[in-house]
Amino acid sequence: MKLQVQPGKRAGIAKTLFSGSLDASDISVKSDRQVVISFLANDIYTPKSTQRYSITLSETEIEQFCRTLRAADDCNV
Repeated sequence: MKLQVQPGKRAGIAKTLFSGSLDASDISVKSDRQVVISFLANDIYTPKSTQRYSITLSETEIEQFCRTLRAADDCNV
């Protein structure tokens, strides 16, 4: 997985905060079927500092990922 940030309102260079594989321990499923991805990545401003980033996806959002992947397979993308 790769996590990059860059300015949103002006042109700018992307900064990679994380580039690597997620472990099974980085992913959990909550009782309401939300998927939480939580991992350590570089801090956006402070060199040699890290932050814990968490992304929570609903079941509907996960289903959208699956539909998008199936559509890409159908289109040979």
